[in-house]
Amino acid sequence: MFSLPEKFRTGLEVVDQQHAKLLDLLDQGIHFLRKEKTDGFAGVEDFLQALRTYTRIHFQYEEKEMKKASYPQLADQQQMHAYFLKKIHELDDKNTESEREKVREIIVFLKEWFIGHIVEKDLAFGDFLNKQKSSAKSKL
Repeated sequence: MFSLPEKFRTGLEVVDQQHAKLLDLLDQGIHFLRKEKTDGFAGVEDFLQALRTYTRIHFQYEEKEMKKASYPQLADQQQMHAYFLKKIHELDDKNTESEREKVREIIVFLKEWFIGHIVEKDLAFGDFLNKQKSSAKSKL
């Protein structure tokens, strides 16, 4: 499993583990582009299926935790998650010259998403939840 850099850690163990898994999938896609051996991906469809499946699991978990915490940015997160899934679907449906080109476009999108979304949005949720937990402990 990919080691999640400190700057991407939310402080929420499960979310951080899931983000590491998503980085691992991104790494697998990069290896596919380089024609290096990948762990279990026979082609683009395997990669995309793994990406779709895992991001849905991750988004459902995040949104469930946000709802439990009454996170005020939940609706915004849900919109961004829906956009991500739609964009992956659009890139998958896009006619490209090769599977490698399709994966390259998806990898570019994933890198931008991962850095932008996690740094700007998921870290904010981590801070919110950690402050909420600290506040609850101090009241005891």
